[in-house]
Amino acid sequence: MYAFRFNLPQNENQLKELLIAELDLMEFEGIEEYDNYIIGYLPDSLFSSSIISKIKNAYFNFKSLDISYAVVENKNWNEEWEKNFEPVVIDGLCLIRAPFHQIAEKYPFEIIIEPKMSFGTGHHETTELMVRGILETEMQNKKVLDMGCGTGVLAILASKQGAGNIMAIDIDEWAYTNTLENIERNRVKNIKVIQGDAGKIEDHKFDIILANINRNILLNDIKTYGKSLYTGGHLMVSGILEADSKTIIDTATVNYLEYIGTKTKGNWIMIRFLKK
Repeated sequence: MYAFRFNLPQNENQLKELLIAELDLMEFEGIEEYDNYIIGYLPDSLFSSSIISKIKNAYFNFKSLDISYAVVENKNWNEEWEKNFEPVVIDGLCLIRAPFHQIAEKYPFEIIIEPKMSFGTGHHETTELMVRGILETEMQNKKVLDMGCGTGVLAILASKQGAGNIMAIDIDEWAYTNTLENIERNRVKNIKVIQGDAGKIEDHKFDIILANINRNILLNDIKTYGKSLYTGGHLMVSGILEADSKTIIDTATVNYLEYIGTKTKGNWIMIRFLKK
């Protein structure tokens, strides 16, 4: 395992968020966020001598980053997140907790998540924004897609809100496995989990598509999402910074998706579209 340290200029929160998103895309694990630096862990199998150049070339503001790395002992990420993972309550309606949390208070929706290597515990702003969007959406008997499902938290919430058939897709095997485990843990029966990308939905239609991924994948796949929605269906996207909203909206608009609103938290944004 390689530990990378990325030293950031003072008060560069937007640059920090961009870097975290890029490291996630490059399959860094166990990203640790501090005031003026980030620690990211990269498995031995993904390390190469060109990795620093690849990171710096990913975004023009990364070129000035001070980057160092060292070989470290592999971490048990389950133990790491268990030390710090606290329950999350969103809008007083949805509790997201780990199996080891004991919560006496009752909420309309309770989701038990053991994330392992998957993102989607409700702590990140983008997951919270998507959960809030789902809570405000009529899900009863709707056909739903959770694209880039991670832990499966969004698909599970949709199921608990009464959605009909649900499909959850992620390209990563560990996310696929983790979603299956969390579905069983939450005793929901109507979610089909698939390992793959947006090509897996080309022969399907949905009332609601949830895509909490990242800017580049969203831009690449929005055309497919538009084609896969019924007329009058909704697309909710996140995993993007507020600064990228115009690019996302412009791309969606030319694919027959009408912008109808946003939610923001910090520098992050969730955008909702309607299929015209």
